Amino acid sequence: MFDYVEWTSIVGDILAIAQGIVSPITFFITGQATTNLPDYTYNYSTGMIFRRTSDQIFILIFGRDGSITTNSYNAGTWSGWKIR
Repeated sequence: MFDYVEWTSIVGDILAIAQGIVSPITFFITGQATTNLPDYTYNYSTGMIFRRTSDQIFILIFGRDGSITTNSYNAGTWSGWKIR
């Protein structure tokens, strides 16, 4: 199971990086250099990228304020950030 999991630090556009990741599950840390986040509360946060195929990707980020945001990629289109 752990052969399918990796850790990474996101430096750059999180949506572009998510499309390039090949592991089914990736845990990540955002930072000052992470771009394309919904707002500043998601800098210096942790999250997960779930990749079913190159056309089906789901991002989950835990905000510093206790919120959660998600974004999904399906057949070439990102759904947009949804903050919960």
